[in-house]
Amino acid sequence: MTKTLLITYFGPFPGVSVNPSGVTARQVADVLADESAVRVVTREVPVSYAGSSEALGEMLTDIRPDAVLSLGVAVAINLDSADIEDNDGVVRVDEAIAPEGREAYFSTLPVRASYERLRGVGLPVEISYTAGTYVCNHVFYEVHRILERQGRRIPAGFVHIPATRGDNVYCACRCWGSREQLGADSA
Repeated sequence: MTKTLLITYFGPFPGVSVNPSGVTARQVADVLADESAVRVVTREVPVSYAGSSEALGEMLTDIRPDAVLSLGVAVAINLDSADIEDNDGVVRVDEAIAPEGREAYFSTLPVRASYERLRGVGLPVEISYTAGTYVCNHVFYEVHRILERQGRRIPAGFVHIPATRGDNVYCACRCWGSREQLGADSA
């Protein structure tokens, strides 16, 4: 049976006129296109607190993926707090994403193993324990919250794609996960 991987990415937002997460999502989809066991669906998520929540709910319901990988520039915590506007012009400072929701969700992806494999082939990757407090964090949190509401337990996490420099060379890449998951494979 073919498994479905949903890869979400962002478009431009204030200060980032070209978001490399879309290019990366398409490249990953192309690489996996020959995998008979994986069907990759890519979708752009609005750089909007409200818009991303709505879009994610529709995607997770309509596509019903077996795994979710969210890509973006910048531990899903229940907090929106950034001085930068989203693409709807909304600035959120110290606001809960879901007032009655969990404090945090951790990646359910094999973060440490992925990190080791990427480092092993010479890619400049880093592990971080946070997705910030802008829309990247919002999307990471909402994916887990929506899946939990749907009663679904599937692998889901967030990979931060760095902004490109002026010469279109990528900087470093960061993967997020829990300390327990990140350390589990290193013992």
